[in-house]
Parts: sequence; C-alpha cells; structure tokens
Amino acid sequence: MYRRLGAPQRGAPSFTTLVGNVFALALLLSSFFPTSRVLVIQAIGHATHTFEVAVGDTVTSYFVHSVERTPIFEHLTVEESGLRLTGSRMKSYNAGISTENTFGFRMEDGWFFVPHDTALPSLSLIVSPETSQAIVLKNARVDLAQYPSGTRVDVYLATRPVVWLRLRRVLS
Repeated sequence: MYRRLGAPQRGAPSFTTLVGNVFALALLLSSFFPTSRVLVIQAIGHATHTFEVAVGDTVTSYFVHSVERTPIFEHLTVEESGLRLTGSRMKSYNAGISTENTFGFRMEDGWFFVPHDTALPSLSLIVSPETSQAIVLKNARVDLAQYPSGTRVDVYLATRPVVWLRLRRVLS
C-alpha cells in the first residue's frame, strides 16, 4: 500500500503537539537561567536596541524644540515597575513648554529645570526630522533620525534571559 507524503502515521504525535512540547521544554529550560532587566527601543514593529539597566539608572529623551530650536532633555529613572519621568531641562521655556504652577521650577547653571514625578509604563515618540530626537543611556546614544519620519518609537522595560543578551551581543 502507498502512503501519502506528509500524512501522520498512526500513533505518531501531530506537528502541533511536537511544536507545543518543544515550546514547553524551552520555557522550562529558560526558567533555570537568570534574567536581566533591559531597556527596549522598538520601532517598525520590532526591538531595534536593547540595553541592560538597573533600578536607579537614568534614561534621557533628547530633542530640539520645534519652535524655540533649543535642546530639551527629559530625564527618566528606571524603577521596578517601569520608567518614571523625573524632570526636564531646557534653555528656554516658551511655546508650549509647561512651567506655570510647577513646584520646584528653577534655574540651574543657565538651564531651566522643571521637576516631574510621573510613572510611565512606556514612552512613545513619533520621529520628526526637525527635532534631532535621541535616547541616551549611560554612554550609548540612539539617534531616532535613523527611522523614517512619522515612525512610532516605543521605549519600555522588559526582562530577558541573560543568555539571550550575551548571544545577541556576540551576534551583533
């Protein structure tokens, strides 16, 4: 008798069962490996950059104000539950930059400082070529101009297996 190619044999596990078992085994094995917190920069539907971070690290969103043409730095702190916007530094404070009734608004070394205390599960930005946007972390800088104008860029925290991080670094 002839058997059709691709047809499962009697008593053999189905393809779906095999894939499910492999996935379950991978999940079980990954639970034995230590994980690390990472800052993920995601654009065009996939993670383009990942950086290992620790609670207390500072992430800075940088851009040039579209009207004033002066730099603005928004400082975020890494927390257990996500990011926290802690303050903004800028050379000018006109044209849509809110400072009124902000407790702690002050001048520091020629820069205006606006304190914030806002928890952010993620930071979403739209790339604009006029604003020279960047995400800065420690000694790393990711210029958002590398993405097409109008691209949505999401910045968020995630947990990754340390093995995955090391492999990604080696393969990059």
